[in-house]
Amino acid sequence: MSKIKFNLKNPRSSLETLILLKIHTSETTPVVLSTKEYISPVKWNKTKQRSSGRTQKDKLLNQHLDFLEATALNEYRNFQKEGKQIRHIELKKRISAKIGQSTNNLFFDFIDKLYQEKTAKGLKVRSYL
Repeated sequence: MSKIKFNLKNPRSSLETLILLKIHTSETTPVVLSTKEYISPVKWNKTKQRSSGRTQKDKLLNQHLDFLEATALNEYRNFQKEGKQIRHIELKKRISAKIGQSTNNLFFDFIDKLYQEKTAKGLKVRSYL
């Protein structure tokens, strides 16, 4: 069984803070994903794990959090249906792909691109690995 929670990254902050999606399962360590959404801790209802504001922006935020929760739960259930052992990284990758987040490491993508540009110009690049 999985339990999905939304937590604030810095609940004591006076500024807006990031909302994190955390999936607790009995099979693996908790999976933590960024929702890429920010909210003021004053407007956050800790028990409901949703925005307590009444503006259109707050309503849209709550709808988005509902979507993220349903998507995470569906991916967890799909893992169970396949009969595979649930692995932390695989679950995170699947959920990230469904919600449109990239799991690529931008640093290494940059290094690869830089290497290709330099070697295309005929420059020598030393490897220290």
